[in-house]
Amino acid sequence: MRDKFWHELTQIKHNVTYTVLYLERQKRILKLFNISILFFSAAGIMGLKFWDNFPLIACIIVTIISLFKLIMPQLIMSERNLLNLDKVHLFYSDQLLKFEKLWYEFNVKIIDEKHLSDKYFELAQTELEINKILNDMDIYKPKSLVQKTKKICDDYFFRVYNVKSN
Repeated sequence: MRDKFWHELTQIKHNVTYTVLYLERQKRILKLFNISILFFSAAGIMGLKFWDNFPLIACIIVTIISLFKLIMPQLIMSERNLLNLDKVHLFYSDQLLKFEKLWYEFNVKIIDEKHLSDKYFELAQTELEINKILNDMDIYKPKSLVQKTKKICDDYFFRVYNVKSN
C-alpha cells in the first residue's frame, strides 16, 4: 500500500504542476492571438484610405485575420475548458494537501497502514467526478511541457522528501 500511495502522491503533484504550466501557456497563446488580431484589425482600419491603392495587401490582411480566427479554437482552449481546467487544478491542489498530510502522518506513525489504505480509497473515490471533466476536455501534452513538469516535480520531491518522484 505504501508504494501505491507514494505513486499516487507523485502523480497528483504532477497533475497540479502540469495544469498550472498548461494554463499559463494557454493564457500566453491567447494574449498573442488577441494582440495579433488587434494589430491586423487596427492596420486595416487606420489605413482605410491607404488600402484603396493596395487592394492585394488589404485582402492579405483580411485573410490573415480570418485565418487567425479559424485557427484560434484549435490552439487555444475554449473559455469553458479553461474554467474546467481551473477546477481540475483546484481539485488536485486540494488532493495534494490531503495526500501529503496522510503521508506525513503515516511516516511519523500517527496512523497505520490500514488507516492509510482506507483514506487512500476514500480519496481516490472523489477523483471520479474530476475524471468526467477531464474526459470531456482535449488536453494536448507537448513533450517540452511534460519534461518541465517532471523536472519541477523531481526537484520538489528531492527537496521535500529527499527521494526521486518515481
